[in-house]
Amino acid sequence: MPSRAFPSLQPNMLMKRALRKSVAEKLSQLTAQTIKTESIANANSLASLPEYMEAQNIAVYLHMDDGEARTDTIITKIFDDGKSLFLPKIVPLKNMEPQFPNQKTHLVMKHVKSQTEIDALTPQGRYRLREPEKGENCFARGGLDLIILPAVAYTKTCQRLGHGKGFYDSFIQEHIKVTGNKPKLVGVGLSPQLVESIPTESHDEHLDAVVVAGHLYK
Repeated sequence: MPSRAFPSLQPNMLMKRALRKSVAEKLSQLTAQTIKTESIANANSLASLPEYMEAQNIAVYLHMDDGEARTDTIITKIFDDGKSLFLPKIVPLKNMEPQFPNQKTHLVMKHVKSQTEIDALTPQGRYRLREPEKGENCFARGGLDLIILPAVAYTKTCQRLGHGKGFYDSFIQEHIKVTGNKPKLVGVGLSPQLVESIPTESHDEHLDAVVVAGHLYK
């Protein structure tokens, strides 16, 4: 089967690049207390969403140290509610079919059983991400019901601008291919990440809900 075809993205790529830079500058001005407060508000709003309440297998990103909505309160809630937590890890593509041009790695979601396992993870790589080294692949457990995604920016109409690597878009397509189902998609972010509009392409995934600084958009 041929690789997924993408149209020329040059004009939109330039607009996305400018938007990423603008949002990053605003995020850098947030205090640690503001990030903590908005992140807790996100967790409280997320807990009221039907997409969360009805989900059992949930994937969540582990936040970076700066400029990103924290997910520790969300993760604590998932464990407290007796739901199954999955964390992302980037691995070589190997024999899988690329989903976008020049793709060499892809995302897998690994089951993590406790906060103790998370506390033992250490930041690695260029972005200093904490990723699980072990854990059952989500596909071995029937796939995911919900993915809580990071982003650079969101709109009130649930559009998402990612970091430009295509990891989540690719994973979602793989999930549909493997399980026949598409998980619910909810983005969480901080106040500077809510923007008026985002240049999008046909392969960009539309979210089911967005939670920014505790405010819910669907």
